[in-house]
Amino acid sequence: MKQKLFVSYSRRQTPFVDRFADYLEHNDYPLWLDYQRLVPARPWMEQITNGIAEMDVVLLVVSKDSIASTNVEPEWRLALKLKKRIILVIFEACPLPLELQACEWIDFRIHYKKSLQLLKNLLNAPQAPVESVAPQSGFKASIAFWLALILSVLVLIGSVPAWWTILVPYILVPLPFQIYKRNYIFSRVIPALLLLPFFTLFSATFFAQGGIFNEFENFYSYLLYPTFFTSWLLLIVLLMPAIQRRAMPQAARIQFAHPLAVTIQTPRSISFAIDHAAEDEIYAEDLTRGLEKYGHRLALDGEEVEASFVLISAYKTQTKYDPDHQAVYPIILQAADEIEPALQRIQWIDFRQGVRHMDKLAKLLPEPERLLRALAVPPTGTQEIFPFAVTALQYFFLFTGIIGVGGLLISSISLVTLVLQGDLGQDQWFRLILAGVNGIFLAVALFYSLRGLRSRRGGTAALYPLIVLTIFQAMIYFTNVSTIAYSDGSDQNLVNLLTSAAIGSIMTFIVFPVALVIVLPILLIRWRELTRWFPRRQSKPTNGLERLFLLYSPLNFRSLIFQSIFHLASLLYYFILLITFQVLDISRTFEIVLMLLVILFFRWLAVRMSQ
Repeated sequence: MKQKLFVSYSRRQTPFVDRFADYLEHNDYPLWLDYQRLVPARPWMEQITNGIAEMDVVLLVVSKDSIASTNVEPEWRLALKLKKRIILVIFEACPLPLELQACEWIDFRIHYKKSLQLLKNLLNAPQAPVESVAPQSGFKASIAFWLALILSVLVLIGSVPAWWTILVPYILVPLPFQIYKRNYIFSRVIPALLLLPFFTLFSATFFAQGGIFNEFENFYSYLLYPTFFTSWLLLIVLLMPAIQRRAMPQAARIQFAHPLAVTIQTPRSISFAIDHAAEDEIYAEDLTRGLEKYGHRLALDGEEVEASFVLISAYKTQTKYDPDHQAVYPIILQAADEIEPALQRIQWIDFRQGVRHMDKLAKLLPEPERLLRALAVPPTGTQEIFPFAVTALQYFFLFTGIIGVGGLLISSISLVTLVLQGDLGQDQWFRLILAGVNGIFLAVALFYSLRGLRSRRGGTAALYPLIVLTIFQAMIYFTNVSTIAYSDGSDQNLVNLLTSAAIGSIMTFIVFPVALVIVLPILLIRWRELTRWFPRRQSKPTNGLERLFLLYSPLNFRSLIFQSIFHLASLLYYFILLITFQVLDISRTFEIVLMLLVILFFRWLAVRMSQ
């Protein structure tokens, strides 16, 4: 009969433990792992104590985090007290407490499969005195790790042509060090690596003719081809099992603990309650419908509750329920900080990618242990994971915004070159100023769009202001094409510089509608995901710019009407200003001031209607 195993570890090594536990279970070892075995309504420490007492061997995953953990230390001390066999699984070499230095050990830092076989052999053999103490210093890693490190340095060099994107170097410059520390953010690195070759290609286009960086044109060409291979190759390497096992939770792909098949068709009816913030009400409604479909009942006030769900989000990180004495199921909707410690000790159900596996949740609700084995994941509040529709919308804003800001930046640089050469006329001066202003406004719009979309906080965390900002960005792209003009002069250098200045604007003008056509069908198909993601009840934002430009969801129908008039008039006003300055027609000052007063009046009405 195979020995029964208790796994003690730090949550920061969850990706390793997930895969390690899969192997042990596939080899028919009885396993006690907290996020598979802890059940609601019982004190978690009591369950852990009983688990250690019932198992034959304690596998202690050794790392700096686990040795320093105040949750792990009581586990191995209890195992020593009960005279349990302890085998150290060396994930990371670090100083060991004196009490653990006599324990058996296996080094998992390099040869993972070989180490698994050694562990099987060790478990099949009787306990014996160790010949040497487990390693307490030194760094070892697999070939895949060193390959990822080398590729990340090459990608860092290859990202130089994409300097104008700002965001890509912000993510990729620190990546080699983060790979070494295993703490890069997976959800940010992946799009940066995917998009880098395209941004490099755009760089080669932007710098094809003229510009103050024209002398670096060949340099960019030399970097273009390696970048296409190294960035995508690095992406493949980061997805390899050897890298995923070594990653911190935020650097690893999420996976369900145990996606068990469920054959139950008519589960026993359970009364349930949902503890949620007002902003997460749509999630609560969908959860309620999914459970009631299988005969479960939403408990009325004062009625006994058999199962309690806590929706964890940026708006709610605590609960009125006691997980040690009540059946509490935390459901994580988005990454959140400062989550109540009592909720961090028990397993979570993951709704970050959307309301998923509702049939399994409803069918297994009367069986807590099977439910958690099927759907639960360890608490991982820092992982940036979003519903597919939200991810698609983020990529849309990132891609078009970076291309737009970069195009305006390249246009401005080319026009600055003309200034330095003294070739810029008065009309081109105005075009330079407008290109700079458009670039600043576009960057601000991009920042607020992404901030609201990712955090679900602030005025722009709603559909209406995102539509307004998208229209504003489209208007900037449209007007900027006419802001930069080609020269019909005979000076070839001047022609090259103005052509380079125009390319950025034209590229942006082409990219935006193409990206919009791609993302719109996704949003329509996944519309419920999007509306569920945005907060149901949104208070007025405290941010000055959002309040100034009414960038928040209208609080009632009347305010919607006047906010829409205000925003449409503001966009028209900005467009007229661009055209007026472009043709140097500043004689219509009275009409411009009058229109501004009308816009301010509609803003006042919109604010009044929302009170």
